[in-house]
Amino acid sequence: MFKDKAVVICITPVRNEAWILDRFLKCASLWADYIVIADRMSTDGSREIVKKYPKVKLLDNTSDDFDEKTRITLMVNEARKIPGKRLIIALDADEALSANFAESPEWDKMLNAPEGTVFKFEWVNILPDMKHCWLEGNRFFGVVDDGYEGKYIKIHGPRLPIRNNASVVSLEGIKVLHYQYTDWERMKSKQRWYQIWASLRFPNQRPVDIYRLYHPVERVARERIIPLRKEWFSYYESKGIDMKEVKKDLSYQRNKNKEVLAFFEKYGVKRFRKCDVWDVDWEEISREIRYEINGPLKDPRNFFDKAIHAWLARTQMNPWSLKNKIISRALELFGW
Repeated sequence: MFKDKAVVICITPVRNEAWILDRFLKCASLWADYIVIADRMSTDGSREIVKKYPKVKLLDNTSDDFDEKTRITLMVNEARKIPGKRLIIALDADEALSANFAESPEWDKMLNAPEGTVFKFEWVNILPDMKHCWLEGNRFFGVVDDGYEGKYIKIHGPRLPIRNNASVVSLEGIKVLHYQYTDWERMKSKQRWYQIWASLRFPNQRPVDIYRLYHPVERVARERIIPLRKEWFSYYESKGIDMKEVKKDLSYQRNKNKEVLAFFEKYGVKRFRKCDVWDVDWEEISREIRYEINGPLKDPRNFFDKAIHAWLARTQMNPWSLKNKIISRALELFGW
């Protein structure tokens, strides 16, 4: 029989996250007993950063493609080699548990919860000024492992093996700090890549739905923006961790832009006229990163395409109103 109190295991996928990985590992090392990293063969120094931390088990994710199912299975299987009752917390490198975990009674509740219990945390999306954020609904970030095999999908699926009938606990005090939006240009380059990738990987997915999925900031009403709270950072800062510095990640942007340009070269820009990736000058980007391709790089959208993207931006705050649903349904007739 296992002890009632769980060992804490953080699982995290990595691909060129040097911009924030050191801070992530400093924070996670304060609450996790073990940290399982699945690295998709980073080239920016991420692997060297990881090796500095004694709690880390580094796994090679050699998959050539973006595949959440592969990486989650790899990490969970490794976590299950650790004996005892296991509390598995799944975070990305641009996330951190809020620092009030150290004094919250919710932490002990998680450690002593029965196997199969899953935990939802609120997402604190930090804005570039490092003073404000918006909170996003509870998401599954933790589970007391019960050996369930799990059902994963290639992208945007569950991070953990969670049964349909699992006991769910929604935490009120402990949050997940999300730093993705603190480097705005990095975030935009990532979202452009996702839209291109999704249009190729899921050709039957409507362009309207791809837009809605990859423009989450446009759904945030002004009144939802709130100040960051000191208790989300104070314990980490007392340990000498700088929680407010943001290192701009130009290498990530260059790599994502190169990948998008490679898609343009392979498929032609017209293939992606319904993707909202034309807010930048790709000819200029091609020159800046010295990645020249054969073929045009000018915006291939016509007036109708641009009007639809403008409508999508205007209605992102309330896409499910009756009027917008009717228009969206009508656009399907035009391949949108």
